[in-house]
Amino acid sequence: MKVAFVTPWFGEFAGGAEREARFTAQHLKQAGLDVEILTTCCRTPFESWWKDSFKPGNYQIDNLLVRRFRVNKGNEEEYHRLNYKIINKIKLSREEELNYSKNSINSDELINFIIDNKAEYTFVLIPYFYGLIYWAFKAAPERCLSIPCLHDEPQAYFSTTGELLDNCFVLFNAPEEMELASRILGKKINNYEIIGTGVTRPESLNGDDFKDKYRIHDDYILYIGRKDKGKNLHVLIDYFIQYLENTKDNLKLVLVGGGDDSIVPSNSNIIDLGLLDEQDKYNAYAGAFATCNLSENESFSLVIMESWLASTPVIVSALCPVTRGHCKKSNAGLFVADQDEFIESLIFLRENEAINRKMGIKGKSYVLTNYSWDVVTSRIMKIIKEKETALNENID
Repeated sequence: MKVAFVTPWFGEFAGGAEREARFTAQHLKQAGLDVEILTTCCRTPFESWWKDSFKPGNYQIDNLLVRRFRVNKGNEEEYHRLNYKIINKIKLSREEELNYSKNSINSDELINFIIDNKAEYTFVLIPYFYGLIYWAFKAAPERCLSIPCLHDEPQAYFSTTGELLDNCFVLFNAPEEMELASRILGKKINNYEIIGTGVTRPESLNGDDFKDKYRIHDDYILYIGRKDKGKNLHVLIDYFIQYLENTKDNLKLVLVGGGDDSIVPSNSNIIDLGLLDEQDKYNAYAGAFATCNLSENESFSLVIMESWLASTPVIVSALCPVTRGHCKKSNAGLFVADQDEFIESLIFLRENEAINRKMGIKGKSYVLTNYSWDVVTSRIMKIIKEKETALNENID
């Protein structure tokens, strides 16, 4: 039996769900499974979802067979019309939900491949949000596992999302994500496991090398991720600037990642480094005083896990159940509900460096115990094998 990860983008984009798909597929292959990727010819979510950037066909990426399929031309105007209603909190009818799903990023060629070859595969669908995932599920529901990466957002309450959660075996990244799914469905979910995602342990960490390379001579807090209002980066920046005004501290805020540069103001205490290679990113964690992620919509947060592997504590949003839950369980981070709490938390960590260091050490232990790749891979392999056994028994 083969395992195929179905995801809209692969190879040129590194969002949270996409990284989870890539790394999970790689580690399952290393563990001995026959793993492939089924994806579209679209390069990234920041380009047109209705135009191909790659030629269709088979590729080899990171030792994985990647099958690319042409995207549907779709009705872009209809998609944006319905998305406008969603943004303005206008509830869609069932018919509109289906139209939204059909005209999201989609590929009839990929769906037909699933239909024609479903007897050979277990399909892992990630993330739930896009039309491609819903129609892949509809093509072979009995063959699918879902890693939804669920957030508390309008699309999570669609009837189409409810179908997926209610009829697919679901692999959740955190207990809080499972609880959100239960609230959405209005009942307990029966077919699920909480698996988390594996976190890659860097071979080396050197915060001093990072500071020397980028000529950072003061302590800094770190943000890693897309420069995007959806990630509340603008909120973090506002809080940080107010912290500087209140304390006269010379602390810096270092930003790592691509996205909307217009969010970042001109300020000598804010250093925007853009995209970095993996080693520089890990060294950035190691050199940081704390890592900040104030996003309210996370299903796991690789960022805080990577920070903890570098023994660096975190500050997260109290309004995000998942990251708040990780901080409570690990005792390795602080969660804040507003600007005053953010400033108080940062002052506390600045005045109590021994506690700061202890929190970082606890975070590292938490990640290694719960989210090493050996632990996560064994969980997923067990589920895949149990599903295959059940399917074979039904056939017999």
